[in-house]
Amino acid sequence: MGIGDDPRYNKSPCFDPFPFPAEVGEPLKDKIRTEAEALDALRKRVLESHEDLTLTKLYNVLEALREGRARHA
Repeated sequence: MGIGDDPRYNKSPCFDPFPFPAEVGEPLKDKIRTEAEALDALRKRVLESHEDLTLTKLYNVLEALREGRARHA
């Protein structure tokens, strides 16, 4: 494990994938999948077109827009 107080990975439920509820029907799963893929594609396009924009900065901009502290470009 290392010597001293070396950091190490501790698996916890926090890092487990979120299970999709079994009782959700296929039409709703398809709708959620479609929306999630569109959101991911948009996020990737925005990050590609702004080299200095990290994922954290992207969410900070989104929060500012929602709070009315930033303008759309």
